[in-house]
Amino acid sequence: MNFDERATTPYAALLLRVSMGVMFLAHGLLLKVMTFGLAGTMGYFGSIGYPPVFGAIVAFAEIAAGIALIAGVWVRLVSLLALPIMIGAVMQARAGCSTRRAAAGNSPPSGRWRCWCRRAWARAPMRST
Repeated sequence: MNFDERATTPYAALLLRVSMGVMFLAHGLLLKVMTFGLAGTMGYFGSIGYPPVFGAIVAFAEIAAGIALIAGVWVRLVSLLALPIMIGAVMQARAGCSTRRAAAGNSPPSGRWRCWCRRAWARAPMRST
């Protein structure tokens, strides 16, 4: 059997595009709007130190990005515009690792970015310092 990448590449791109669109739509609409509501989402964003209006902006941006990716409309532009949301989500999730460790008495909170970089790039397991 001969494998032709030119024949399968469009299907791979379609699968990735639609799956990311479903993820954005589910996270923006089902989680942020329908589950927590805009008030809850804005309250959460305010509780972690961001302006509360960013919660509504991110929710609507995720919904719009999900619809556009699923429909295949302006895919490259939408992907580029959704990138800061993804980077912010990763950094917010990873930034808490030293905060949790500091609460356990293992490291000072000032090591937040060092901890994130070590975990993200080196894939090193978390260990006590």
